[in-house]
Amino acid sequence: MMRINIIFLAATISLFLFLSGCNLLQKTEEKKDQHAPRAYSHFENPFYEMSYPSDWEERDSGDTVMLLSPLEDEFDSYKDNIIIQFASAGDSSLEEALETYISGISGAAVEFNVVNRSSTTLSGLPAYNIEYKVRNKDQNLRALAAFTIKNKYAYIVTYFAQEKDYPKYLDDAKHAVDSFKIVEYVPDANASVTEETIPYKNDFYTLDKPASWEIENNDAFTYFKSPSHENQTRLQENVVVYTKQLEPADQDLKTFFQNSIYTLMTTSPTFMIIDFSEYEYNLGDRPAYKILYSEGEEGSKINYLQVFAVKEGNGYIITYNAPAETFNKYLPEAEAIIRSYRLT
Repeated sequence: MMRINIIFLAATISLFLFLSGCNLLQKTEEKKDQHAPRAYSHFENPFYEMSYPSDWEERDSGDTVMLLSPLEDEFDSYKDNIIIQFASAGDSSLEEALETYISGISGAAVEFNVVNRSSTTLSGLPAYNIEYKVRNKDQNLRALAAFTIKNKYAYIVTYFAQEKDYPKYLDDAKHAVDSFKIVEYVPDANASVTEETIPYKNDFYTLDKPASWEIENNDAFTYFKSPSHENQTRLQENVVVYTKQLEPADQDLKTFFQNSIYTLMTTSPTFMIIDFSEYEYNLGDRPAYKILYSEGEEGSKINYLQVFAVKEGNGYIITYNAPAETFNKYLPEAEAIIRSYRLT
């Protein structure tokens, strides 16, 4: 069993300390009409989506999103809030990951007491609700957290409030949790290239590429580049095919995949998995692993769709990569190229 990613615990603790320090330097909001219907805004990123009160402030740092309530008046010193986090849970079960999460919070707090713990669902998945009280510095807080795991990643949605104000936004918090959905990446099984295609073949594989796409060979890499287009200021969308000799030659698919992802995780500080499937995908007639991930800071993210396979001592990786904002533009063509790929 792997323990939940220590980075996740550090983020939990540091955010908790930060939120305990929210103070009067923030702008005081005007009082709202208590009888007006509640308005909600929608938050969405490549990993999950959720609705939240429209008068709350949104702060997105990538792997953590904070939603902060308005201050009531000049005497209000704490912004009640909702935190959304996700991080690798390794091989931990839901119960094991939850215990590690609880231990991380209790170890950082002056006082920590669980009020209630129950089974529930989050985004349609088995989950736990944990309600707890915590004291840190000069704040007595109460929290309600919903906790689940999907594809070895933990997702936590937590409502924090001063204990005396806990009921004030509890309904809003429950609405937010109920609206929370993990974004599913669903490839188009019938993806096809609408323009004429041209077959490509070498000693290792064959595939069909759109006629307007260019080919560039570079040692073990072959690049299939999309047409240049207007306002293109960054990476050109492309499909890259990589072939390497495995060491040792009898290396299996799982080991090849794990080694490749480990390299990404240790060399790219912004590497973030969006979706992963195991043996639900084929590359030609070979079982394959498929992963969707991103790299880069907000505003300059690159998305990658990558498929891994092995055959007779060789490893094969086929990758579609594009700026996040244009990733979907050529996704059907890229998926059709990948599906036409055959090992020879």
